[in-house]
Amino acid sequence: MKYLLLLSTLIFFCIALTSCTTTTHPPNPQTPQSLDDALSLAHTRREGIIRPDHNHLAQLIQENPRTFAEVNLRNLMLPNTTRRGEISSDYAIYDTQFLFNTLAAGYGLYIYFGGDDVFAPMRDKIIDTISTQQYWCTRALGQLYVYHLSQVIYDRHFRIDSTSFGDLYRFFVANTMFDISENGFVNRSNSLYIQELWLPCHPGLILDADEILRLSIDEDGHGFFFTPVIPLLTLATPADAIPKYLYIRYSDGTVEAIPLEKMKQPQPRVICPVPSLDTDRDVPVVAIESMSPTTVGGDRYILQFLQYAHQLRNEQVFILDLRKCLGGDIGIPFEWFYILKGEYIPSSYYVLRTRGIGLFPVTDFGRGERFAIFDDHHMYHANPREGLISSDQLIIVLTGPYTQSAAEFMVDMAFNLENTLIIGQNTGGAFMANMGFTLHLPRSRMPFNMGNMWNALHESHFQEGLGFAPDIWVSGDALAAALGLIENFLIFVIS
Repeated sequence: MKYLLLLSTLIFFCIALTSCTTTTHPPNPQTPQSLDDALSLAHTRREGIIRPDHNHLAQLIQENPRTFAEVNLRNLMLPNTTRRGEISSDYAIYDTQFLFNTLAAGYGLYIYFGGDDVFAPMRDKIIDTISTQQYWCTRALGQLYVYHLSQVIYDRHFRIDSTSFGDLYRFFVANTMFDISENGFVNRSNSLYIQELWLPCHPGLILDADEILRLSIDEDGHGFFFTPVIPLLTLATPADAIPKYLYIRYSDGTVEAIPLEKMKQPQPRVICPVPSLDTDRDVPVVAIESMSPTTVGGDRYILQFLQYAHQLRNEQVFILDLRKCLGGDIGIPFEWFYILKGEYIPSSYYVLRTRGIGLFPVTDFGRGERFAIFDDHHMYHANPREGLISSDQLIIVLTGPYTQSAAEFMVDMAFNLENTLIIGQNTGGAFMANMGFTLHLPRSRMPFNMGNMWNALHESHFQEGLGFAPDIWVSGDALAAALGLIENFLIFVIS
């Protein structure tokens, strides 16, 4: 049994309704009434993605230099390393200098976070503090590093002493339905138009309705509406500033307080490395939770996942479930989509990679897309192709807060294909750097982790921690919503 899309022409859609994504509305604003409308908006969003500029990155590198020192880190990749409990201040200063030399030589986001002008004064402050006492507990030394570096670094892959440098955003949702017209957003229940939006904990801040009202569907996939979704970095927000209500002033002057519900983000269960390809309501659903070849049987399971791409090539519609995929090998998404489409899918980002630290080899992203020389300290990878890859196949990608890292590479590639929809919630936002390797400082044996890549995206498309916004927000079960959407807007055709 196959599905036939009810599209007069294959025009495709998406709408961006979050503070990290450029807002796009159709020329004559109205709430989508069909899948055709939704795909048309998706196409508009994809065509509006701003891609990083080579010359701009070159200027940024020039303005934020890194002091390059030859550092060989291979001897610091020490498994089962026993950490020292206490070291002398001389040893602590040695580790500090080594840490900052390593960051300058190899950390992919070093320039993005300000280069030598930011990190050199920070190193000197840390050394000044270390010099105030003769011995240092390595735990206290690690806390000193975290205190200073966390004021600059926001990278969900970066770690020092097992402390991660980036928190997930939490999302607060108002379960109220709105439509859109030429006059703005109108409440379905009272037919009044929004004039102003604000939070009681920030009364002077007037919110932009275009930014916070997201195109949404319910779990039954019956129809489209807009609902307020507010992202908040809760760990950095005082308890009394966490919103409980969204205040709306309507066109008639009345004010309504709409309760906000914090979206639950349960930790995924123990990762199952085995991918799956099942059929639900006659729709193929492929799911993967790990793209890491280092898991037990990982290579075999990745080959199985790649084989699913072969099997799905002739399907008119399928669902790719990435809601529990925390990442893995970033080459897998490139290979998977190449198998599916028979051509290399371009990306929305520009990759800079540090060179010459005696650890990271020059590798490719699969299918011959190798890194090239950028300057003395960097290599780069980019696909400058303009436009979207043509595709008649409807691909629905499910995302959520635990769609991270390599899984976000797959999401970005879907943004470069026609006839795709991203459904669910924002991804986890662990994308700007790579995981790299776990290293240990030479004297304290303190573990730290840094990546040597900078995946440069325009902030209107992605922000670290905030992630990629879906085309269609679902507060509940995104798989049920996607299946309902397909059932309600596609025709069954018996083959």
